[in-house]
Amino acid sequence: MSTPRDIRLTPAQLALKLATREAVQAAGGQELVAGVLGCAQSRVSDYCSPNTADFIPLDKVAKLEALTIGAAGHPHISRALGFVLAGSAPAEAPEALDVHLPRIAGETGDLMRKLAEAVAMKGQHSPAQRAAVMSELTQLLDAALALYGDLIDARPGDVVSREMEMPHAPAAVIPIRREGQSASVRKDSS
Repeated sequence: MSTPRDIRLTPAQLALKLATREAVQAAGGQELVAGVLGCAQSRVSDYCSPNTADFIPLDKVAKLEALTIGAAGHPHISRALGFVLAGSAPAEAPEALDVHLPRIAGETGDLMRKLAEAVAMKGQHSPAQRAAVMSELTQLLDAALALYGDLIDARPGDVVSREMEMPHAPAAVIPIRREGQSASVRKDSS
């Protein structure tokens, strides 16, 4: 019996599917991962597909995450679940937030253009237009997850914006606020 492919996932489930797909790509692709996990390539594909309700089991998450140590975004799946598995390599230093701004703005604009094209068809968009909207949405989710990953890795006091000359405004270092901490802003003394 084949896996049903007409399901609707919640945003959290979609984020988990995206994280799984990114981890599989970082590990070297579906065939390599299937060999390591001891399952069929089609099963790995289902773990990554937003059209199935099949999710990767936790014992396989640990094996997959071990393959991606050192890759950008590691640990993909654990982070999407809200935790980091013991023994994971430390993440690279997070990017300054302003590195993410142009990517997210660009991806948002691309998605809005594709949505506007689909809406202009008055509900009669083609499969190709649907695929284009889904592609742009996936790219925006990728950008948002990259930002999320860097925010998770940031510690209080980390620089979240590179110093740039701005007319009429001094550069500032804004510490990331975690639960239970008060927000503060300290001006750069240089």
